[in-house]
Amino acid sequence: MVIEKNKMQIINYNKSYSKQIPELFTNSIHKTCNKEYTKEQLNAWAKLDIDYEAWEKRLDKTKPYLAIHDKKLVGFQSSMKIILIAFMYTMSIKEKVLEKL
Repeated sequence: MVIEKNKMQIINYNKSYSKQIPELFTNSIHKTCNKEYTKEQLNAWAKLDIDYEAWEKRLDKTKPYLAIHDKKLVGFQSSMKIILIAFMYTMSIKEKVLEKL
């Protein structure tokens, strides 16, 4: 699949992003929720010490859709078989703005 510059694409799960997905999840939680939750709560929700092996097993089961922009993962979403969204996370706005500087 060719990803064109300045166009976002939604693609099926691709293992080449398996490390970026938990990093996006963790960064999203810690950067967007840090005013509403304590560090302890954030770490309980999204540990900074990422268990990549556990994430890879989870991703192999859920096969999330990935949002890709300029060859970079900017979001992901997973649904369960009964068509409920299991989880969906994106980069923080602040992170997106800083990339443009």
